[in-house]
Amino acid sequence: MTGAQLAQESFRAMGTECAVAVTAPHPATAPVRRALAAGRREVEACEQVLSRFLPESDLSRLNRGGGEWVTVDERLIEALRAALRAREETGG
Repeated sequence: MTGAQLAQESFRAMGTECAVAVTAPHPATAPVRRALAAGRREVEACEQVLSRFLPESDLSRLNRGGGEWVTVDERLIEALRAALRAREETGG
């Protein structure tokens, strides 16, 4: 994209500094602001599902489940699949 500029928004989530960014010819437009807001919402949604520090997160509920079935968000299922793949590919 020729002449593209970077628009970014930084915020705290998951115990660290996070940023979402969009490149666009005109970064100060409503579509760019909507894209940045959507990226931030996704990071915040991941935090709500995957955080071990939030008692209401899916991960925390799963940990408290004591072997019982717990309904969780697809994000947690995908994170667990990725962890299992990494374990297999690295030998632990």
